[in-house]
Amino acid sequence: MRNPEPRQGFTLIELLIVVAIIGILAAIAVPNFLNAQLRAKIARVEGDLQAMKTAIEMYRSDHGGYPPSCTLETVNGVQFRAGEIFSPVAYANVPAVDPFNTQEGSRTSLFAAMEYFYLNRDKTCGWPITLLEWTITNVPTAPRHAEYLLSSQGPDNLSEIQDQRVSPIYSASNGLISQGDIIFFGP
Repeated sequence: MRNPEPRQGFTLIELLIVVAIIGILAAIAVPNFLNAQLRAKIARVEGDLQAMKTAIEMYRSDHGGYPPSCTLETVNGVQFRAGEIFSPVAYANVPAVDPFNTQEGSRTSLFAAMEYFYLNRDKTCGWPITLLEWTITNVPTAPRHAEYLLSSQGPDNLSEIQDQRVSPIYSASNGLISQGDIIFFGP
């Protein structure tokens, strides 16, 4: 009886099984990786807004009032409504770049591209107060006497504050990519 020759390679069935297993593992891993990236962006936005909130409070203690929100200041090539917290005195050194606001900004064009949004009760122009009051009225957790707000467009890349949508605040419990802006009220 002759000994069978040793196998020289894999059969087609064995290769198909290995490819199927790799495909299943990739189908599980890729969505988890993308969700981790989104959660990291949300955490970055919350950290940036908290740092800017602290900087705005330091500005208020030095100047006796909050920075105006009617004009756009340019900070490192990005427009921001409270640019005074970055220069001439650097109260904050976080980048004023909203990672979710990557397109043209808001459909109503008050949001500049890449801008975190800042509104306060500055009486020199009326629209910031109107939008601030609308947001306070429509966000159940908002403090009723908030003096300002800082916001990011959130994962849906639309400004619910600007467009005055019914659900203006983002909540991860509605799914990672849900409607709403990430909002911090001050003080």
